[in-house]
Amino acid sequence: MGWTTRADPAGTRFEPQDVIHGPYLAFTLRIDRKQVSATLARIQIAADLRGAAKGGRLPREQRKQIIEEAKRKLVERALPSVALVDCLWNCGDGVLLVFATGGRTLETAARQFRETSAGSSSPRG
Repeated sequence: MGWTTRADPAGTRFEPQDVIHGPYLAFTLRIDRKQVSATLARIQIAADLRGAAKGGRLPREQRKQIIEEAKRKLVERALPSVALVDCLWNCGDGVLLVFATGGRTLETAARQFRETSAGSSSPRG
């Protein structure tokens, strides 16, 4: 997760002319997540448990370890999904506008802004 510009969402450059627009700063929060579909996870976990059990019942701790290992392997192989969230900060008023509707996304953007902003203003809105 990090800040980019709309002109360069890859984040290779962060030029002032791409960000400064009068009294506003326009930037984009890029959020990369690795997610595995629930169906794929269930299929892989079931196969791993069958292979380890060999017809018998596995102890709870061993089952837990097999499940965690299967999830870890799947996440390692998963490609990240990328979300771009546009933001506009009114420097004079200290208002951060986040162009998203999901509560989790709004919270993530506000938290990231608070943690990384150099100004003493706290975001509102």
